[in-house]
Amino acid sequence: MIVLRLPAAGLICALIAAPFAEAAPLEAVCLADHPVIAFGERVAVRVLTDTPRGTPLQVEWSTNGGTLSNGSGSAAVTWRPTDPATKTYSVRARVAASSEIAECSAQITVTDNLTRGNEERIVATRSLLLPGGKESPGYGLYSYLLFNGRPQSKDERDRMETLLESFVLISPAEILEKYHARSELNATYVPIASKLPDDFEQREDKSAWLRNHYDFERAVDLLLRLASVDGAQLDFPGGGVWMVSCLHPLSGSEDPHPILVQNLSAVPPRLIPVWMNAFKALTTQPRFYDRRSFKKLSLDLRIAIGQLADGLEPVASAFKFLGGHL
Repeated sequence: MIVLRLPAAGLICALIAAPFAEAAPLEAVCLADHPVIAFGERVAVRVLTDTPRGTPLQVEWSTNGGTLSNGSGSAAVTWRPTDPATKTYSVRARVAASSEIAECSAQITVTDNLTRGNEERIVATRSLLLPGGKESPGYGLYSYLLFNGRPQSKDERDRMETLLESFVLISPAEILEKYHARSELNATYVPIASKLPDDFEQREDKSAWLRNHYDFERAVDLLLRLASVDGAQLDFPGGGVWMVSCLHPLSGSEDPHPILVQNLSAVPPRLIPVWMNAFKALTTQPRFYDRRSFKKLSLDLRIAIGQLADGLEPVASAFKFLGGHL
């Protein structure tokens, strides 16, 4: 095992939740810029924590293969593979802050055949909810981009456009499923009101086509389904946008709990790509999705996106974890 010890340094971060109680343990999340890379490439890995702004940290990095080199400060390293064989490696961080210690890891897969042919790496799976259709069974996690009504303002239109642009950058399910079992993948869905054209994947205007054929009525139905299975009075005002993640399909008969609701209605459009990249990176890390790991995913997202968004107030109220029958 290769170990890289880096000196203490301050790490700027912000929480996207209510402040932790004093007795709460230190939490850390490791985030790789690219979970899948080709041999000869490098990847930056960062550790993000829930410590108060300016807290000095001591970080010890280690890996079970490849090489580590200093990144931009003690909270980041660069990892490079030394073997061209297809394999998944782990980069771990052990963080000490005051008298507390936390550990986290990021998984990185080295391969030469999981590209879309244009240097974009596969980091998630996208699919479409066709008219009258249902989600495919067996995914480890189901996520949905749900718009509750047509956007009215320029800000709402820009937010929808940016989200759909980020969505089409995700590799389609039929490609990713050639290399991974569905249980290992996060599938992100967008409902559409028209039959998908045969040349959709070859079109330059994929996001525009989705915008023009988005099924707002189906999106509202899914949000109502979310409210009914949770047994709570949930408010989804018109013009808003939510990213909903659950263990089972929302349109199915099985209880989808636990559920994570990310309210993106007030998130500035310029932050949407950052948000989506962090979400994709965390949900494509190897993990068996159950109720316990789902809570950890919620916490990881709060820490990662909170820091990357620099604590902006619209981001601070974006998360609501619906635990259901835990």
